[in-house]
Amino acid sequence: MTGITYLLSGNRKSRKMNIINIMVLIAYAGIHVFLALHHEPWRDESQAWILARNLSFTELPGICASEGHPILWFFFLKLCITSGVPFRYINLVSTLIMTAAAALLLWRSPFSPLSDLCILISPIFFYYNPVICRIYCIVVLLFIALYILYPIRNERPVLYGIIVALIIQSHILVAGFAIGCILELTINIKKHCKRRNIIGLIIPVISLICMMGELHTSDSDETYIHINADYIRTRLQNYPLKDSLGSISCHFDYDPVPSGKIFVFLSIAILVILIAAFIIKKDLRKPVFSIGLITFAGVIYYLGIVIFVRNAAHFQMAIIFWLLVLFCVWAFTETFKEGFFRYAGILLFAVGCLLTVPGTFKFAQYDVNEPFSGSTEICEAVVENVPDGAVIVMHNDMYCTSIAAYLYDSDRNYTLWDVDNGCEFIIHKWGRENARELNNEDLYVTICEDIQGDCYFIYGTGSVSDEPEFPEQMILMGQNEVQDFRAESYQLYYVQRGA
Repeated sequence: MTGITYLLSGNRKSRKMNIINIMVLIAYAGIHVFLALHHEPWRDESQAWILARNLSFTELPGICASEGHPILWFFFLKLCITSGVPFRYINLVSTLIMTAAAALLLWRSPFSPLSDLCILISPIFFYYNPVICRIYCIVVLLFIALYILYPIRNERPVLYGIIVALIIQSHILVAGFAIGCILELTINIKKHCKRRNIIGLIIPVISLICMMGELHTSDSDETYIHINADYIRTRLQNYPLKDSLGSISCHFDYDPVPSGKIFVFLSIAILVILIAAFIIKKDLRKPVFSIGLITFAGVIYYLGIVIFVRNAAHFQMAIIFWLLVLFCVWAFTETFKEGFFRYAGILLFAVGCLLTVPGTFKFAQYDVNEPFSGSTEICEAVVENVPDGAVIVMHNDMYCTSIAAYLYDSDRNYTLWDVDNGCEFIIHKWGRENARELNNEDLYVTICEDIQGDCYFIYGTGSVSDEPEFPEQMILMGQNEVQDFRAESYQLYYVQRGA
């Protein structure tokens, strides 16, 4: 009650604003709790959860290179699992994190309430990050915290350095932004050369070195992201530079409306304003230079990864680019307390957010109306048809990871077996090339030779028409229907031995 009393204290105007913010925050949380309860986790959500469940804290760093981002998310999921958070409610954790980020935005942003609302209904805050349980929810919270600390970074350097260090451990695509922060801290160290400022600089530097080690250490050659001259040269041979530059437009294209492309142009306009401010406002060149150094370091690195390293045409990854531009606008607004530059930056960013709303709400509508995959349906079929203690063989585990997460989270004592690796289903590596041919007798013979006791087989595919021709001894027990939005299908078989 003390917190509520504090929010409702003060003058009439501040009390009114606090009441409005509380109502907006409650509505935001309520909408996303509803969406999270209707969301069926995607494969990559389940994948990270399975890895965090089955590996120890010391083993988790070894899978960062193949998974494509540093250790923070796996450690966080491991803590959630250790604390007893079930897989079926893991999305509510991301909702909670994003609600905290929304609260910081509402109470600490330098924008008007209308601008805050535009940001809250954009892809940064709506649906993608609070509902889809990925590292991006923590990325948003850390970025908002860094925005708040940025104006007082020289007074709170250790805390600021810790936030930058955590951002480094969140995603490979934020490394450029973090390097910009480190460079800016290094430049300021001459003016602010106290012990705590030096410590605030050393902390993110250590984190950056650790991140480089994590993403270059793997037991597998199948790493998610490659940063070396040979790879870049090969990529440019296969994908000419003009094609890679053209992919940027697609990278920001939010289906079903091309608002992402419009946002790119608006973002360019914001960066042009930054350059104009540096030229015109001579008395504010130092703070504008700091803002530009961090922003451009992040944007150039981000686009460099998309163009030269990996054509990651993924709308959720594009949210990191949005956060880079939001930093620019936020820091602008703190620096320019009034005038053209302040209002032009805010207006452009707010317009960009509004233009993405139709596409974002459309995706949320898809998720509510029908699942993106058939995981819950096939899991219900498993629980109904498969006795406790049976062995369930999984194939094409890129399709079966969400099924595995639900089964691991159930009260049944199933043993999940990976047919490709010939071992228990523990670690999945994307893009595996050794998947065995299934439409012959070999699979049946292998299962009967290697596995004892009751055995069932789950086959995942893109559509029901891809159903393989298994031997008659593999009896089809159930399958889910193909979804309209995302065509995926699963079949469950009983392996009848000796028939």
